[in-house]
Amino acid sequence: VGELAIELGLLPWPAGTASTACQRLFKDWIALRGGTIAHELREVETRLRTFIAEHGSSRFETPWEQPETSEHVPKVINRAGFKNRTSAGIWEYFILPDVFRREIIGSMDERTAKDHLAKRGLILRDDAGKYTMSLRVPGYNQMRLYAIPPKVLEGDL
Repeated sequence: VGELAIELGLLPWPAGTASTACQRLFKDWIALRGGTIAHELREVETRLRTFIAEHGSSRFETPWEQPETSEHVPKVINRAGFKNRTSAGIWEYFILPDVFRREIIGSMDERTAKDHLAKRGLILRDDAGKYTMSLRVPGYNQMRLYAIPPKVLEGDL
């Protein structure tokens, strides 16, 4: 429309000015919104990162690091899953499926959310390509859990 207005003499600008301005506005808008990833996909990343940051110390049990006496076992209220320290000393998290669906994915399409998180390396797949890992957690039966790598807390991915 801007170029048509220039062509008809309604605007005193050189040809191409309106198109260049629109392109610049679009690029600035994309940069401001953080890229071209759909808002819902960025939101599920943010929910996962925020969930771990807010609840990593309180809602995740550490069954692999139980103290030698039961007097000092930290109490986990409203358990979201488990955590384990890697050989590098960084926490990795394992979220229970119901908690993951309810508190991370929410109302978003589950398959889309999990595909996106897996592509971004924020949930790990097992050898068969499943989104959950089958783990033997000390003190519990074998269970399937969402494995969240330490990189989930590394700034803005």
